[in-house]
Amino acid sequence: MQNATAIPTAFFHSDARNRLANQVINNYAAGHALMDVVIGAAGLLVPGGGVAAMLASLAAQAPVIYSPMVRSLARIYSATPDQFTRGIVTAATIVGAAVDIGDEVLAEALSSEFGQEFLLSILHEIWPELGVGTLLSFIPFAGGFIAAGLDATLAATLTWRVGITTILYFMNNEEWVGGSKANTLRQAKQIVGVMSPKTHNRVDLSSLANRVPEVKRKALTGIKQQINVLKRANSTISKSEIREILTSEGVDAALVDEALQTT
Repeated sequence: MQNATAIPTAFFHSDARNRLANQVINNYAAGHALMDVVIGAAGLLVPGGGVAAMLASLAAQAPVIYSPMVRSLARIYSATPDQFTRGIVTAATIVGAAVDIGDEVLAEALSSEFGQEFLLSILHEIWPELGVGTLLSFIPFAGGFIAAGLDATLAATLTWRVGITTILYFMNNEEWVGGSKANTLRQAKQIVGVMSPKTHNRVDLSSLANRVPEVKRKALTGIKQQINVLKRANSTISKSEIREILTSEGVDAALVDEALQTT
């Protein structure tokens, strides 16, 4: 966990981080949806076979989809502001990890939070969301096609939920929202919305702070602390100068303006 009163690292160069993160989640969501449809085709001739394939796919994809995606997102949001300034953090480096970016120990630890055990533990929450389609999937042959559609919907939605859960952890100063991964996932579920096969651009990542009060509160606390540091260093510094300093480091201008109003 970072300094409780510091600006969370995730809020420096936030536009660049969010742009890379959006690309990462898009790619993994699309890849996961395609993979699940292919696996689901194995159950076309077996009543309920599509559902069985879906369950098998969900568990199997943890090390293939979720773990590497979480590692990439961790590299993006734990990378130092200087690494962004120097142009080290790119789509290629976060995936390949050819250079040390962010906190690799944290990235590995966090990726392990979304393994098979985690995915199987939330099935009871996901199943009701799939609704009548789950029952229809037991129809021989036709049910397989229905299950394939459910596969794509589940894959895309769950990938985005896991992605948003990870991002919220970093925006919340490397702490789970509400004190637990389960609470953070619930926030992500509300943000991502209903089950849908849509794989790209499902969430405006720049809106997350405004949508999760705890995240916004911590961001504002850190920004206000930095404003006070600047004021102590230079008693005559103006609000416009403070704003320029913070926004030049990629801190969201709207958050800086809100912090300045009450500091």
